[in-house]
Amino acid sequence: MKKNRILKKVALCLIFSSIFLMLPGYYPASFCDNIYAQEKIGDTDNKHIRVPKDEQQKCLAISDNVNVCLPVTLSVFTGWKEKITLSFENRSSEAQTVNLAFKALPYTYIQGKTFRYDDKSLKMDIESVSLNPDETKQLRLSVQSLKVWDNDITLFFNETSQTVHLSVSVKERTPLFGKGTENLNNCADEQPFRTKYGPDCSSISYEKDGTTVQCEKITYNLTCHKIANRDLSPVTCYPYQEERLSEERETELLDACKAALKLNSQITRNSPAGWGIMNSENTYLWDRADWYINTVSSMNAQQAVANYLINGSNTWALTCSQCENPCENQPCSSGFYNTKNSYLTGKFRTFMYDLSFRYKDRLNFYELANEPDSFYLCPCAPGPNPQCNSNDGPDQPEVCLLPFRPNTEKFVSVYGDFLADTAIIASEEVAKNNPKAVVITGAVDCFDGHREDNDPSSYGLCRTTEYMIEKGLLKNGNVAVGIHLYPYARDQFWSADKVNCNYYQKEDNPFWLPVECEKAPPFSDYVKKNEGTRRTMSEMWTNMDKRYDISELLKDVKPQELLDKIYFFDTEHHGGFYNPEPRFDLTEAISGVRQGVILAQQKFIGVMFVLHTEDGSSDFSATVFNETVRMISGSTPVYKWASKLVDSDYSGVVYKLFSRGTEDILVFWSNAGNTKQVILNTNFNKEKLTDIEVISMDADRCAGQGCDEFLNVSEAGSLTTAFDLKPVKEIRMISVLRSAEQTPFDWLDEEKGISVTEKGDVNGDGNTDLADALLSLQICVNSPITAVRLEADVDGRGKIGPEEVIYILEKAAGLR
Repeated sequence: MKKNRILKKVALCLIFSSIFLMLPGYYPASFCDNIYAQEKIGDTDNKHIRVPKDEQQKCLAISDNVNVCLPVTLSVFTGWKEKITLSFENRSSEAQTVNLAFKALPYTYIQGKTFRYDDKSLKMDIESVSLNPDETKQLRLSVQSLKVWDNDITLFFNETSQTVHLSVSVKERTPLFGKGTENLNNCADEQPFRTKYGPDCSSISYEKDGTTVQCEKITYNLTCHKIANRDLSPVTCYPYQEERLSEERETELLDACKAALKLNSQITRNSPAGWGIMNSENTYLWDRADWYINTVSSMNAQQAVANYLINGSNTWALTCSQCENPCENQPCSSGFYNTKNSYLTGKFRTFMYDLSFRYKDRLNFYELANEPDSFYLCPCAPGPNPQCNSNDGPDQPEVCLLPFRPNTEKFVSVYGDFLADTAIIASEEVAKNNPKAVVITGAVDCFDGHREDNDPSSYGLCRTTEYMIEKGLLKNGNVAVGIHLYPYARDQFWSADKVNCNYYQKEDNPFWLPVECEKAPPFSDYVKKNEGTRRTMSEMWTNMDKRYDISELLKDVKPQELLDKIYFFDTEHHGGFYNPEPRFDLTEAISGVRQGVILAQQKFIGVMFVLHTEDGSSDFSATVFNETVRMISGSTPVYKWASKLVDSDYSGVVYKLFSRGTEDILVFWSNAGNTKQVILNTNFNKEKLTDIEVISMDADRCAGQGCDEFLNVSEAGSLTTAFDLKPVKEIRMISVLRSAEQTPFDWLDEEKGISVTEKGDVNGDGNTDLADALLSLQICVNSPITAVRLEADVDGRGKIGPEEVIYILEKAAGLR
C-alpha cells in the first residue's frame, strides 16, 4: 500500500511537470509529423461477380424524366460480398431525388442491412440518390447472401420496383455452419405422413394387457414392424406405404421449419426417417425425403446432410434376399457389415447412385454413419453395462469392448476395409450425378477430453482413418473426413460444485446432462477445491482453444502432400452457443465464435453446433451465431505470419486470416494476462482498401448475461491500424475489400505483418513502466535518445509525446 501511495505521488508530480512540455517547440518534428495519412476511399471493380451469359439489363422509368438500369440476375457465392450497379439518368432540367429501399429474405444483406426472420415489414430503406439536372450517375450497392439456395431481392425506386434474381452457389471446400434447435430438428425429423407396414404382417401376434393382438396384413401398428424386424427372416413387415396427413399437420411442421430461421443454419444434419426405403426390389419410398428436400429448398433455407446411409437394414436393404454374410464362426451376421457380401455391396452402390440421381444438386452432403464404432458397428458398447457377444458383424467383444476402438489395430482389421470401401463406393456413385457433392465418413475421430489425461497433443489421426486414407479414401476428391469434437472435458473443473458430466445417467434419456455440463470456462480465475490450485482465466481459455485445434491430427496426415486434399466435417460439434440459462450467454458466445473460426481455419467445410435448449436458442445467441456465419462462411483460410494451419500459439493474442473473393477478413482475440495492443503494419496498398467493416464483441459491455451492446457492427471510413485487445472477453473481426488486382493481405507489410505490443512500451522491453515515461519525456524535450517504438503510441497519432507520458504514469500508479 505504501509503495502504491509513493507511486501515485511520483506520477502526479510528473504529470504536472509534463504540462510545460506541451507548449509548441517541445515536440520534435521527426515525431510530430509522423502521422498516418487518411485513407482514400474509392470504388473498385469486383471481378468475382459472375454474370451469366444470358443476363439481361432492364431499364425502368422511375418518373417521366428519370430512368434506372440494372441487371435482373446476379450470380453470387454464399457469403461473398458482391456489387450490383445501378445506372441512373435524369433527363429533366430540375434536380431529382430517388429513394432506394429493398425487400429480401433474412440473411441476404443489401448495404449491410437484412431482415429479421420474423420481420413483417414490406421494405427497408437503403439511401436517397440525388440527381442534378441532366445528370447520369452510377451507384454500386453491396450484396451479400448467406443463403445456400437461389433467392430474390426486390429493389424499390420511389414507387417503382424490380426483382433481381440471385443465382447462389457454394464455393467448393469453403465452410458452412449449422446450429441445432428443437424447431429445426422437428422440421428435419418429422414429415406429414403416417407409415403403413407391410406387405404382410399377418404372421405377427403379441400379448398386450392380457390380450393377444393379431397384426393385420397391412397395418399402422409400429409394434408389428418391430417384432417382425426382430424375429422374421426375411422380414415381411416393414415401412411399405406412406399416407399423407392433414394439411393442418403439414402447416404445423412448416411453421416449425420457419421458426428455425431465427438461426441462419446453412446446413441441417437430422434427416427424415430413411433416405429411400426399399419397399420392393429396386424401388423406394421417397415420400418423406421428397417432402423434406422440397421444403428446405422452397424456403430457401438450409441444405440437408443425409445421414445413416450405410445402415441398409432399416432402409435400402429391407427387402434384401441375401442378407446373410459369409463368415467362419457361426452364427453369421445379417446386414451390411462386410463388403465381401457382393449382393449387399451391389445394392449399396445402386442405392447411392439412385439417391444422388434423384436429388442431384438439391442434396450436396452425404454422411455415411454417425460414430459407426458405437452406434452402428458396436451398438452394444455405449452405456454402463456393455453386452457384446457376437461372433461376426456388429458387437464383437474383442473389438467393441476396447477403449478408443478406432485407434486400435484390432478394430482396423475387423472394420477398416468396410468403412474405407463404402466411402469410396459412395464417392464414386455420388460424383456421377453431382460432382460438387461431398461424402462424409462416419466420425471415428471423436475427441472427448478423455484421451491421454486430456492432453490435446495426443489427439492425432486415429488408426482407422489413417488406414482409410491409405486405401484411397481421398483419391476422388469429394470425401470429407467426419470428426465429432467434444471440446469441453467432461470433468468441468470450473463448475461451482462437483458435477457428473458423463452420459447414460438416465435410462430414458441417455444423453441427458446437468445444465452445467459442456460449457465454456468462466470469465474469472478458479481455485480447485481440495487442492488450492489456482487456474487463471487466461490459462483455462488457452487450454480450451487447444481443445478445438486439430494440429496433431493434421500432422498425422501421411504423406503430407495430402494436406491439400483433406477436408473435415463436424456434423455433431458439442460446444459453443449453448445457453440453457442466461448466465451462460456470454461465455458460450465467446467460445462459439472462437470454435467456428478455429475449425474454419483448419479446413472444416461444415460445422454443426448441435447443443440446443428445449425452446431453441435465445435471440442473443442467434444474433452472435448469425454474425459469425456472415463473417466466415464461404471463406478460404490464409496462412501468413501467426495465422497457421498447425501449431498456433493460443497463450497470447490469437488471430486468424481468411479471404473471400476480393475481401480480406481478420479475427482477433487474446488469452494474454493483460490488455495488449495490436498493430497492423500496413504498406501503400492500404490506400486501395474500401468497405471497411469492424465487428466488436465485448462481454464487459453486458452485466452477467447477453445484451444488445455485446455486439457492435460499424463501418469505417479508414482502417484503424492500432487497437487494444482485452484478455478473453473480447473478439474483434475486421473485413475490408481490396481491388481486383490485389492479392490477399498484400496491404500488410510482408515481413512485419501483424505485431503485438504493450501500449506505452516505448523502449520495447515488454513492460509499460517509469522507464518508458522517462524516455517519452526525453523525446518531448528533444534530448538525445536511443531507438524507440512508435507502435507504443497510445492514441493512434503515430507519435510519442506527453499523451504517452500521462498514460504510462497513470498505469504505473494503478489509475489504469
